[in-house]
Amino acid sequence: MMASSMGNPGNQTSTNNDPPLEVPSNSSIEPIVNETLELGSGGLSTAGEDVARQRRTRGPTLGRIAPEDANKKRTLTILGDSVFAEKGVSSTIVKIIKNYFTGVWPTWRKIPDDVKEAMWKKFGEYFNWPLQEEPNVRRVWEKTCKERLKDTLNGERTKAMKEAGVTNIIDIKKCKGMKRHWMPTEIWDVLIDTVWSTESWQNKSKKALANRLTEKEGSITKHTSGSRSFLATQKLMEEELQRPIHYPELFERTHKRSKGSGDFVDNKSKVVSDKYQSTLSEKYGDNTSDHPEFDPEAWASSIGGKIATRTHVYGFGTMVNSKALFDATSSAAACTTNSVCGPSTSTPHMDVSLNDDRIVSLEQKLESLTDDVSQVKNAVGDISDLKNQFQIMMSFMMEKFGSNIPPPTKEDLGGKKRATKKTQDNGQEEGTKKIKVMFMMTSYFTLFVGDKCIDGLENC
Repeated sequence: MMASSMGNPGNQTSTNNDPPLEVPSNSSIEPIVNETLELGSGGLSTAGEDVARQRRTRGPTLGRIAPEDANKKRTLTILGDSVFAEKGVSSTIVKIIKNYFTGVWPTWRKIPDDVKEAMWKKFGEYFNWPLQEEPNVRRVWEKTCKERLKDTLNGERTKAMKEAGVTNIIDIKKCKGMKRHWMPTEIWDVLIDTVWSTESWQNKSKKALANRLTEKEGSITKHTSGSRSFLATQKLMEEELQRPIHYPELFERTHKRSKGSGDFVDNKSKVVSDKYQSTLSEKYGDNTSDHPEFDPEAWASSIGGKIATRTHVYGFGTMVNSKALFDATSSAAACTTNSVCGPSTSTPHMDVSLNDDRIVSLEQKLESLTDDVSQVKNAVGDISDLKNQFQIMMSFMMEKFGSNIPPPTKEDLGGKKRATKKTQDNGQEEGTKKIKVMFMMTSYFTLFVGDKCIDGLENC
């Protein structure tokens, strides 16, 4: 079902304009043969570690073993157009990334296409999906790979800094030469020298850290979902309640303790919730039964306006696109249906207004094509009538001038074939007669058929 383009990572052709990084050469993009990794019943595990230490820690959740029987593969489903619903998919992706990480690739974009294709083929050994869904599965897979590679490298870097007693990213070079259990030391060292120790990368890292630690409404932004995505939490709630849930319910579940029944985990979530409820009361009255299931404009006002969100909406993680939520519902702010205003497994992670424009454009194209087809049918009908008339005229010509007249030869049309004077005199009269017949037939066709084509069908 999936084609794989197996190549050599030593020939790393990048599709972006960035200069290629100098990487250690590898002869194959097959998984690294790493003796410190071994397959266990739950996937990859670290060999040689102290057993007591393994029992004390959470342990590596690096995916599952690919089933030998293709019929035993799990079928994937996509939640909210952005994440896989099944457990273990993300950890399996991490396992594949680690096994194929054979170059200096600080981001998913830097990984060569042939290596990505090899990873994609390997991913297909673990899971099934409907053939028509393959483009969507590939898109969500790429998105997940991008996120997991970033998180995995961040985690490995943090772990190494802790082992080396380093507390500031400026001193990352002190981590050089450290053996990582899934990455060759030479690749690790080049990542430190060419990426993580550069001034530009460290400046970005400091800004990102400052943003994460920024206090909003008196506290750092928090939620209670942990590593579970908001979409997965939403699906779990729908299974528990046996009904669709809506944004306010999801917000309370992910921002209150005790599964949504306790206190808010931070001051910001409490302030936003209070502002939202206050705005609804001002617009619809104090009777909550008159309130809509979700009012995106009221929510935008509560979180500080639409400008306060860049790509996603505060309170719902990455499951809701801000443009899709606010712009697409500006004409109908109060939502009472289970669409973009009430999350479900079909929540669109896209620009709805853009899709509407595409639909209008497709409808216009369809209407234009319909008109063209009608014109072609009319033109074909006219030409058919002319054909019948031409056949009648041909019959008339043949009756009048004889059916045994052969077509004009090269000599009739002025050819230079040598002939006797007598032959020329006898043939001249016959040739002239044939040319006259052809001229009349051609003139008739040009006069009637040609003009008709020009008027009725430009390309006839």
